[in-house]
Amino acid sequence: MHKENAVRNKVKECLTKITAFLVLLVGIGLLLSSLLESAVVEVLSNRYLLQNYTAAQIAGNTAQARFTGTVIEEDIEIQDLTSILQNVSDIEKEQVVGAIAIASVGLYQPIFNGATKASLIAGAGTMKNDQVMGQGNYCLAGHHMRDESLLFGPLLQVEIGDWVQLTDKVELYTYEVTEIKIIHQNEVEVLEDTKMPVVTLITCDQTGVGTNYRYMVRGILIDISPMGERKESGDREQGEEGANEYLDVFLYQTTRKKTGAYRIWIWFIGVAAMAAVLVWTGNKILKSSEVDDEVK
Repeated sequence: MHKENAVRNKVKECLTKITAFLVLLVGIGLLLSSLLESAVVEVLSNRYLLQNYTAAQIAGNTAQARFTGTVIEEDIEIQDLTSILQNVSDIEKEQVVGAIAIASVGLYQPIFNGATKASLIAGAGTMKNDQVMGQGNYCLAGHHMRDESLLFGPLLQVEIGDWVQLTDKVELYTYEVTEIKIIHQNEVEVLEDTKMPVVTLITCDQTGVGTNYRYMVRGILIDISPMGERKESGDREQGEEGANEYLDVFLYQTTRKKTGAYRIWIWFIGVAAMAAVLVWTGNKILKSSEVDDEVK
């Protein structure tokens, strides 16, 4: 009887260790999944930035978008890692029509024609046909994720008076934020055209939570400046022609964009650490089993 109780206790102890190990494994897996999601999104976002296009390519993409129209998918939810990987192959380089930057909150993303599951993985998407920067109501939608530094996450930190800048690599359109509010998803009137040139930015009001409400930021157009090669601020004399604060702010933001590579490295290190934990825990369980066999 005593021997049977000892064996039973050893089995319970072994099961407890295995349960703890599985809980640890699940926790690490969830952590690494979130990290990999962020890494993939940031790498994709950088892949489709304007640095990878010529002005002629963007103009061609824009002309094609007007010819084919704009696809707006309904019920687009924040995607998990599996969904992101499934939709990566559907992202089309030819759908990029510009870029958006908000230097005050560190936002810099490509603009895609249309708001689809694929395009919103890597940047912002237009919400109407024939949108033209600097004219009417230019509407963009974007996700924000658990990592609020990605996609439209920084939008929640925008304040009245901040600048929202759009560019097609020919002109830079600067808008000043005048309105920030939470709206119901059925308030589609915010997408209606306006006589005054404005930009309307929309994202979910909560990260990773199903909601019928949206976070809206709107700004009015205050400047249009031609893009092109310019001297760095430090190379210009005070008052020298060519100084343009709108372009300076935009160019500064484009140099701050992270590569996303560091997230990949952290993920690989995490995988290696998890593998080490697995090996070490497995060896401990095996040794414990061997001791049990010797006792028997």
